[in-house]
Amino acid sequence: MKNFYSPEHEMPFGPQRLADGRVHFRLWAPGQDAPKLQLFDGITDHLLPMQARGAGWFDVVTDRARTGQHYCFRLDSGLAVPDPASRFQPRDVHGPSELIDPAAYRWQHDHWRGRPWGEAVIYELHVGSFSPEGNYQGVIDRLDYLAELGVTALELMPLADFPGQRNWGYDGVLPFAPDSVYGRPEDLKRLIDAAHGRGLMVLLDVVYNHFGPDGNYLGAYAPSFFTARHNTPWGDAINFDDDDSASVRAYFIHNALYWLEEYRFDGLRLDAVHAIRDDSEPHILEALAQADLLVSDCSSAALLYLALDRPIVLLTPPNVRSAFNFDPQGIEWQWRDMADEVKDVAEFAEVVTKNLNEPARRSKERLAYRLRLFGDTLDGRCGERIIKRVEACFGLPGPSWRTK
Repeated sequence: MKNFYSPEHEMPFGPQRLADGRVHFRLWAPGQDAPKLQLFDGITDHLLPMQARGAGWFDVVTDRARTGQHYCFRLDSGLAVPDPASRFQPRDVHGPSELIDPAAYRWQHDHWRGRPWGEAVIYELHVGSFSPEGNYQGVIDRLDYLAELGVTALELMPLADFPGQRNWGYDGVLPFAPDSVYGRPEDLKRLIDAAHGRGLMVLLDVVYNHFGPDGNYLGAYAPSFFTARHNTPWGDAINFDDDDSASVRAYFIHNALYWLEEYRFDGLRLDAVHAIRDDSEPHILEALAQADLLVSDCSSAALLYLALDRPIVLLTPPNVRSAFNFDPQGIEWQWRDMADEVKDVAEFAEVVTKNLNEPARRSKERLAYRLRLFGDTLDGRCGERIIKRVEACFGLPGPSWRTK
């Protein structure tokens, strides 16, 4: 298998470290004439003019930038905005970006190459509410519990930087910056590394159909990032098919590669792909598929990427199929009714009885995950509905630290 991982994903966005130690800053700002780079060093702020490179691109190379330094871009109006490809926002979405060295973390499990998709038993996890600590370390401390439970893959709910201290993650505005409330970038890498050391895959939920309303500065300097050609529940659509869409498409394709290469996520779940509007050819989903990365699963029209040389599979309920107006190339489509009932009641009762008679402390919660695997992955039936029945009849104890 090819070595897919890279300590620093190469992309046209964000800061790039050069071999001579200087840093190359890039910004796509087609709505600006002369944006500037502002560097903060704690003593003197440096305001550096950026050079126009055509097609809305501006850049500047400087030897004044250092790891850990904060920076932002100054627009023609004087407004300070974070880097749209910021790798970290220590002061939240309205603050400056921090210059990160992506290669600084030393991975401990370079041998990791994932698991067969048929073994996937997914635990969807919100980092902020999973543990009392509400951070990456809180998850690391409980990985053994998850492995014992029978989970083989963690799906982290969206981490893209969002405003404030609490959020489900679906209002993110800086897709390359994991939110600082959960820890630093190296803390997230440490979590993924520790999970791999226990044989657990780690998947990330990403949102490519809209940006949150608070902290989204893109419209101030790149109005063509959005288009009125399509209307969505969040307003104008992200521009995947109108004028200037090439840079927008590249932004999201590189975002997917960034998470897979730099952070070594085993996969990405794309939220609500039926709301990604694109009439161009190839559709943005096809463009992602052509990166030759991926596999998918999810009950709500979602894609899952796996960097294991596998095809994309889109698994959706039939009523969502009409949202796609193209014949996909490189994507395997599986349409199914997510409301299938378990027809063999005797078989269901046998599984429930067998598992509830186990003496293990967490047998009920383990049962939920076994039935999820039993119902969805193995037999193609709806495990969620089984789990709801078990919950209604027996209740689930939940993680043991919640009941102490």
